[in-house]
Amino acid sequence: MHALLESRRGVLRSFEADIGLARVYQMSSRDSFHQQLETVFEPEVIVDQLASREKLLRFSEHQFAKVLNSSAIDIDFSLPPEPTKYADILLDRCVEAEQWRSAMDDEMRSMERFGVYRRVPRSAARGRQILGCRWVYKRKVNKFGQVCRYRARLVAQGFLQRAFDSYQPDVTYSPVVHKDTLRMFLSLCAAEDLEVYCPLPRC
Repeated sequence: MHALLESRRGVLRSFEADIGLARVYQMSSRDSFHQQLETVFEPEVIVDQLASREKLLRFSEHQFAKVLNSSAIDIDFSLPPEPTKYADILLDRCVEAEQWRSAMDDEMRSMERFGVYRRVPRSAARGRQILGCRWVYKRKVNKFGQVCRYRARLVAQGFLQRAFDSYQPDVTYSPVVHKDTLRMFLSLCAAEDLEVYCPLPRC
C-alpha cells in the first residue's frame, strides 16, 4: 500500500482516478501491485506521470546536493530562525538580542534623519483610525553564507486601512509599468533621439 500511495502523487487528480484507486484498495492482497495498477490506469498515463515526478524529484535532489556540497558556500545551520515579532528578540528568548536591538536603533535613526515621521499627540487623530506598525527582521549574509549584517524595518500595517477613513479610494491610485515595456519605451526614445520628461507628482 505504501508504494501505491507514493505512485498516487504522480497521477492526475480526478474523480475517475479516485474511484480507480478505491477499487485497487478493495482488491485482494494476493495480486501483485503491477497487476492491480494495470486494471485501473492506462499504461501511457502512468508512464508519463511517474516519469515527470521522477524528473522533478531528481532535479530537486540535484540542486539541494549542489548547495550542500558547494565549497564556496558555508551554510550555518546552527543559526536560530529569524524573529517574526518584537517579543522574539527579548534577552531571555534570543541570543542575538543585542544585534537586533542595534539594528532597530539604526532604523529609527535613519527614519528620523530622512523625516519619515513626526511625533503628534494621539488626540490629533480626532476619532479617525490609527494604524499600527510592526518590526520585520532579516539577516544579511555574504557569498560565503556568513552573517554580515542585521536589518530591522519598521513597517506600517497598511492592510488595516479603512476606505474613506485612512484613505480616499476615489483619488488613490498607483500606476505600475512592466519593466520590459519601460525598456522598450526608453529604447525607442533613445533611437529617435527624443527627450523624456517625468512630471512632478501633484501634492
